[in-house]
Amino acid sequence: MSEAAALVLYVDDERDNRTLFEAQFKRKFDVVTCASGEEALERVNARVAALLADQRMPGMTGLQLLERVRDLAPSIRRLMITAYDDDEPKRHIDGCIQGYFTKPWDKRLIETALDDAVAEWACAAAREAVVDVDRVVAEDERRRALWAAAK
Repeated sequence: MSEAAALVLYVDDERDNRTLFEAQFKRKFDVVTCASGEEALERVNARVAALLADQRMPGMTGLQLLERVRDLAPSIRRLMITAYDDDEPKRHIDGCIQGYFTKPWDKRLIETALDDAVAEWACAAAREAVVDVDRVVAEDERRRALWAAAK
């Protein structure tokens, strides 16, 4: 993947799940896996388009992680996955959690959610690039005006 590609973070304390996720999605997405919420927080940056977290993990739960990510980087798509029928995460759909999946996962459903997140990330990056170009043009025009006035 290119250096400017969007990242997908997958967080799960079970190594087998991390290995399976990476194997299923690495051809299409730039995937980074983490074993804990704490590790994931260290990886959060402007390239992250989506974070998919397991709910039940030692230490920081998936819900706690997604709440922290919402506060740190609200543009990241926050997705939850669980093998259990937990009611607590379901109460946070649309506030903190923007997608909810169960294990074993349906690859097509997750892929669709990740496609949407990466497309949204790419649009935001393109808008930012346009704003940067507009700033450069405005600064260039200001300099030209100052230079012409100085003559």
